[in-house]
Amino acid sequence: MIKVLVANEDIKQNRDCLRFLANDKNLNVAAATNGTSALQKYLEIKPNVFILDSYFTDICYTDILDRICVTLDEKKKC
Repeated sequence: MIKVLVANEDIKQNRDCLRFLANDKNLNVAAATNGTSALQKYLEIKPNVFILDSYFTDICYTDILDRICVTLDEKKKC
């Protein structure tokens, strides 16, 4: 099963993306609606695919990426 995390502050866009992805039974889809929860969920579920919006009011998306890239698991992927 492929784990997918969708992080988007726009609830409608997030919901639409989740509905679309839920049609594929091989995907296990999770969602986050702010930057902080996106980072926490990423570290918790370690998704295979991370769909990240470029705008959050609580944290910059580049900060999310920077924090993820310093984890040991992500360093091994490089």
